[in-house]
Amino acid sequence: MTLSNEEERRGGETAQFRGPVHVLGDIVAGGKVVYEAAARFVPPLRQLPSAPGDFVGRDEELKAMDAGLALWESRRSATVVHLHGMAGGGKTSLALYWAHQVAERFDSQVFLDLLGASRPQAVSPGDALFALLSSLGVAASEIPVDEAQRASLFRSLVATRRVLVVLDNAASAEQVEPLLPGGGGCFVVVTSRDHLDGLIAMFSAISVPVPQLTVEDSEELVVRVLGAERGEAERGAVTDLAEVCARLPLAIRIAVVELTADPHRPVADLVSELTAGRRLDLLAVDGVARLAVRAAFDMSHDNLETVERRAFRLLSLMPATDFCRDSVMALWGVPAEEARRILRRLLRKHLVEPAANGRYRLHDLLNEYARERLETEPDSEVDEAIRRLQDWFMASLDGTGPVDVPPGDPVRRIKDRLAWLEAERAGLVALTRQASDRGDWELTWRLAADLHQFLRCGKHGNDNREVHELGLAAARTAGDRQAEALMLDQLAVVNCDLGHYPEALAEATAAFDIFTSLGDDHRAGWALITRSRVERTRSRYPEALSLARQALRILGARKDRDGVAESLERMAQAEWMVARYDAALRHAKGSLRLNRELGNDAGEADALETMSAILRRLGRCADAQEKAEQALAVRERLGDRRGQGEILDALSRIQRRTGRLDDALARVEAALAIREEIGDIAGVAMSLTSRARILQRRGDYQGGLSSARRALAVSSGLEDRYAEGQSLATIATLHHDSGRYDQAIGHARQALAIQKKIDDRHGVASSLNLVALVERRLGRHADARRNAQRALALQRDMNDGYGIGKTLNNLAEIERSAGQYTAALENARDALATRRSGGDGAGMGESLATIARLLCRMGDHRAAAENAGTALQWQREIGDPAGQSVALDVLARIHIRTARYRDAELCATESLEIGRAIGDPRGLSESVSLIALIRWHQSRHREALAAAAEALGTQRKIGDLAGASHSLYILARIHSGIGQYARARRCALESLEICRRTGDRHGESDDLLTLAHNDRRQAQYVRALRTARTALKIKREIDDRTGEAESLTLIGRVLGHVGRYEDALAELEGALAVQQDERDRYGEAETRYTIGLISCLLARYPAALGSLDEALRIQREIGDRAAEGRTRNVLATVYRRRAEYRDAVHHARTAVEIQQGIGDRGAESEARDNLALIYDQLARYREALGEAETALRMRRELGDQHGEAESLDTLSGIHRRRGRNQYATTLAEQALALHRRIGDRHGVAESLETLAHARWRLRDEQAALSAARESLRIRREIADKYGEGKSLDLLAGIHRFHSRYRVAREYVTQALAVRWEIGDRRGEGDSLNTMARLLRRLGDTDGALAYARQALAIRRESHDLRGMADTFDAMCRIHLWAGDCDQARAHALKAQWIQREIGDEWGRSESLLLLGEVHLSLGLRQRAGEFLAQAVIVARKVGNTVCADRATALRARPWRPAPRQCQAPQFPAPGRDTMSDDMSDGISDGSERQGRATR
Repeated sequence: MTLSNEEERRGGETAQFRGPVHVLGDIVAGGKVVYEAAARFVPPLRQLPSAPGDFVGRDEELKAMDAGLALWESRRSATVVHLHGMAGGGKTSLALYWAHQVAERFDSQVFLDLLGASRPQAVSPGDALFALLSSLGVAASEIPVDEAQRASLFRSLVATRRVLVVLDNAASAEQVEPLLPGGGGCFVVVTSRDHLDGLIAMFSAISVPVPQLTVEDSEELVVRVLGAERGEAERGAVTDLAEVCARLPLAIRIAVVELTADPHRPVADLVSELTAGRRLDLLAVDGVARLAVRAAFDMSHDNLETVERRAFRLLSLMPATDFCRDSVMALWGVPAEEARRILRRLLRKHLVEPAANGRYRLHDLLNEYARERLETEPDSEVDEAIRRLQDWFMASLDGTGPVDVPPGDPVRRIKDRLAWLEAERAGLVALTRQASDRGDWELTWRLAADLHQFLRCGKHGNDNREVHELGLAAARTAGDRQAEALMLDQLAVVNCDLGHYPEALAEATAAFDIFTSLGDDHRAGWALITRSRVERTRSRYPEALSLARQALRILGARKDRDGVAESLERMAQAEWMVARYDAALRHAKGSLRLNRELGNDAGEADALETMSAILRRLGRCADAQEKAEQALAVRERLGDRRGQGEILDALSRIQRRTGRLDDALARVEAALAIREEIGDIAGVAMSLTSRARILQRRGDYQGGLSSARRALAVSSGLEDRYAEGQSLATIATLHHDSGRYDQAIGHARQALAIQKKIDDRHGVASSLNLVALVERRLGRHADARRNAQRALALQRDMNDGYGIGKTLNNLAEIERSAGQYTAALENARDALATRRSGGDGAGMGESLATIARLLCRMGDHRAAAENAGTALQWQREIGDPAGQSVALDVLARIHIRTARYRDAELCATESLEIGRAIGDPRGLSESVSLIALIRWHQSRHREALAAAAEALGTQRKIGDLAGASHSLYILARIHSGIGQYARARRCALESLEICRRTGDRHGESDDLLTLAHNDRRQAQYVRALRTARTALKIKREIDDRTGEAESLTLIGRVLGHVGRYEDALAELEGALAVQQDERDRYGEAETRYTIGLISCLLARYPAALGSLDEALRIQREIGDRAAEGRTRNVLATVYRRRAEYRDAVHHARTAVEIQQGIGDRGAESEARDNLALIYDQLARYREALGEAETALRMRRELGDQHGEAESLDTLSGIHRRRGRNQYATTLAEQALALHRRIGDRHGVAESLETLAHARWRLRDEQAALSAARESLRIRREIADKYGEGKSLDLLAGIHRFHSRYRVAREYVTQALAVRWEIGDRRGEGDSLNTMARLLRRLGDTDGALAYARQALAIRRESHDLRGMADTFDAMCRIHLWAGDCDQARAHALKAQWIQREIGDEWGRSESLLLLGEVHLSLGLRQRAGEFLAQAVIVARKVGNTVCADRATALRARPWRPAPRQCQAPQFPAPGRDTMSDDMSDGISDGSERQGRATR
């Protein structure tokens, strides 16, 4: 015994006892100090059984319990959570799992099983309280006998404690009520199979229903109990096992026990056994009575009253899994109030579960259990219950059933009736099965007939097919021919809806034959309508039209106005499909009028919808939308949700056609929502496909593919082959538009195979067209042409005008891609005529745009612009913004071709705004890339690069591979044009990789040409030639004729660079032949331009002028101002080479004016650079410097590094001739550095020659020789034979100047050999002239004269006046050296006369000096003085200071005349040649510039 705490604090004494002491209470000692009895030791209460370790799911239920716990924290009384659900549903597992999660928040946890499932064994409240008090440490002797006192004591003991109480398996609220603590620190969880209303009413208990597990959670439970490895290995069977156990945790655990007992038994084997029957027998654990599903259900069943047991058992007769209260009332045969009472009781006991929309359902295993128990019911009672249920369903179908609608509200009546039918659909279908199984044949086919239209409206095709097959079998078994024909007729419509066309046709024909044999013409007429429907769906439009006309005659004769209206509707649809739109519209209007007169709202809606489709095809989208909106209003009034979904989908197509993509998307989403809501699965697939097409127009390819793939999955699941084909075709289109051509053609071929199988001829033609479209992009023009022609043949056979127009336009695009412009134009014009005759407005706009593209390529820009303008006007009239954007893009390209860049920019900008307005990122990026092209042509390179990069970013974002490839192509051309060759190559290679990955051979060959052009600019001629030939091979393989010609032209240019001029001309002639055959005026002009370049290099100036003049004529005819400017610039070069400077200046200035007018600053700078060269040769140095400096400034502003280096070379030459040799050297070094930086090896060689000339002038022999040798080495490495001849001639000149005549002779001999080899006549003349000068120095005057005469002959032949003057100068010096002063004077006079005629003041100053020297040698000092005085004037005028100084010195030098003989002039000794002789610019400068001017 111990003192109380109080006594201890007072320091009192401790009482002690010897021996056994029994004290029932306290002990009182002296001074009234109380000693309390010793407290009884009570261990901590931790009574929770273990929670299941494989617990899964129940997230919502756990959240509800957590919410109760949160509420408990703030309450002053105990909180109660009530878990309720069917037997075996996992209520106890849930309670224990949650309790263990929160156990630490309580001082004690108490668990008590109330055994309420079996009422006789249920624990009484008193016994439960005794157990609870004992757990709390109260001795049995201290526990009151009275139940109320026990409850009071329990509440007192836990009032201030935090106790979690779990009361499992409660029978009723009365059982639980005394066990509930009152203190706010207590939390109670009650589980029960019944819904304990009393707990909620009296204690505000939180109700937490425990339903069956979700699909995912039930599968996870199987895996956890079975073991992860085994579960994952048989995942499919695991899913089936969870379902066959009806997702009931108890059933799942019992089933898995069977598997764990035999580790080698496949899960699928157990599933098969369970599905074969006797599930309840198998779902039990031997020797453990409580681990059996049937035993668990027995306890629930046995707790019911007799009437409730009967009602529960009869529920197994319900044909569907869910049911309404009225059907239950009919089944049970009890009054409504009694039915409601019984249902409430079964609901509270979780033997019946609530379902959506006020309906009820029986759990699958409970249904099986109820069927077992039903065997105890008498057969007569079961039959009577079935008959009552059938009667109820038939009365409801006849309109005398349960739908209670106030009179005068037909709309509400229709809506409620449709809602009832949809709710009872599964039951009605199952009832038909039941009737068939029971041999009730008449009821079977009557149910099918009554359900036909509803199941069609709801798009429940498979259900409809099943009931009609049952009905057909029933009618045949009963021998009822009339019913058989009716079933066949309706089944034909059902199979037609499902895309089973052969079956539909056979059934419709059989129905017609039976009706005809029975003499029922009226029904036979309706059977003809069904056959017409089937034939139209099979794309057999003439047959469909003929059948509809027959039906019209029969039904018209019978005065069946409904039949007439339906026949007209069939005729309208057939006429529409063959593009006879006027007739189609007339029939649809007739159908509409009749249906309105008859008050047939459904027929009215059908007619309005058909009219809308016709008007949309005609491009009258505003009228189409109006009709569609009217149809929608009718469908809404009827409550026809299926029809609403259909017309909303049609409205989305109209708005997609008009570019209102946001509205279109909203409409199709609304259609999709309706179809998903009503379970119109086939309609869902259709709307998903429509949605994919809208997303395609918006450039959202991933979203579009996701939607189309969902559509494919849905239609495949439904076995709707027609919809499956449509989905595959849409996926193919999306892959095509995003540049994934291999995937596109694969899906298109799958669609084609399906459409062929179901005999969908319209679909076959459409898919053939799609395959052809992809093959065109893949460069398979022959295959594309063949498939398009197959589609065309089909469409002509079907008389499908709309399809014919579309295919002809596709053929035009195929031929255009293949470069067959004449054939393409013929097809496009045929397409236009077809579309115009059919009134296809949108198609007309498309064909006009195609014609415009072709005419533009063929050079008829005026007609092209007219057609594109008409297309634009038409698209604006019909309200098609997407079509407007296409027409504007075509117009912009035409304006680019005609160098009207401002107009092009206006069109591209407007197209851009349209793309933004309609939310079309693909079209938007195309317009931005078009603007990049315009900026490129305007030489606004930075803006061009920015625009192309912007377009590329968008295309990459939306996955538009084709668009990205095109933008990379543009970027490559821009970078190459401004000398950024490495970047250009990277862009071209990336584009090439995309094309090869996507199978775009057309794009692949174009990218190869871009790479070849880039290599040509860098003087990588071997690689350029190899790449161009690979492109040519592909062009020929894909039958791209214009591409073939383009490749040949490029190959010709490269061969020209390497000096293979005859080969080059042969290739160019081949290109020209192709272009003339295909009427490719643009390409022909380009090839003639290139032939002119090669002829100029060969000094075949008349031939060059002929080709260039013809190119110029074509360019002026087609209005290609940019090309005209380029051609005039080359003409200026040819005339400069011929020394016809007046014509040269005219053409160069005209080129400048043209380029200024069109805003092409890059081409303008090139023309100014050429003009500078002309002025330089005319010794008009100020003008030359002005033009060259302007060109340099422009090229720097444009960022054109290649052009900048060329202008620096030009300026170097001009300054060198003005004697500013050091500055000339600096400029040449700058040009050289630029060429090296951009990797232009040809440019490096050119600048090295320019530098060699400048160093030579500075008398820096070694530097000059080093530069010239380096130039020669590069020329040889890049196989530039033309440049090699120039470099060799330059080296010969330098060595000759320094008296190394043998070395000089070796170089000039090599130069001659190279130039003879390549046919470079001008170069040959230069080298012959050099050899003549060299031999004169060697004293071989005869040899010198021979070479000079050969040079003169060549220069006369090529009409090279400047070269002739130079040769006359050399011949003068030879004769003068030989002492033949008369001949010398004659040649000098000829040279001076030519130079004066051509305006070559520099050369003329040299010739005047030479004439002065000749006359001095002749002793004619006065005449000599006149010539020398003129030489001084002219030389000073042009800045030829060396010449002026020498002439002045000669005038001042005393000279002894020798009147009758010529004396050799007093020239410096060999090795001391004058600058005006051996370093004259007549030879080297002309040669130096000819290569660059023709690049």
